[in-house]
Amino acid sequence: MGVSVSRSPAWIDYAWLGSADPERNRLRDWAVVRLAEPVGEEFGHLGAHIVAFDGALPYTTSLAGYSRDRDSGNDPSLHRGCYIHEIVEGRLFHDCDATSGISGGPLLNVVNGNTYVVAISVSEYRQGAADSVRRDSYSRDYANVAIPASGFAA
Repeated sequence: MGVSVSRSPAWIDYAWLGSADPERNRLRDWAVVRLAEPVGEEFGHLGAHIVAFDGALPYTTSLAGYSRDRDSGNDPSLHRGCYIHEIVEGRLFHDCDATSGISGGPLLNVVNGNTYVVAISVSEYRQGAADSVRRDSYSRDYANVAIPASGFAA
């Protein structure tokens, strides 16, 4: 499997999957890939950072990704200053601007001057709606959902 990186491809030599059935196990809806060659000198490094969210809610964060509502998912977006509001059965409920397509997008925070992935966006609660639901303020009924780095960093 190759991914185009600048002038040459980057090859994945190993992948770890959290679940073969992520629809039924959202807490394990992640994958980690190891590249055959490092690309950090050209593109930088992002590590994972484990946060004790339960003692820090609401937790300010930022979400990066490719939501389908931005040029059909072709343009990246970054929502700075959004919040993780609740922990429900290990999942993080947040109000970051996330629509269909953002799954896998990192929630990022700067810790001691370095940017880290603290969680990964995995789904949204739509209450049966066919498309993403817009809301003016946070609601558990229509929350976006992420899994904490503690679920995949080890």
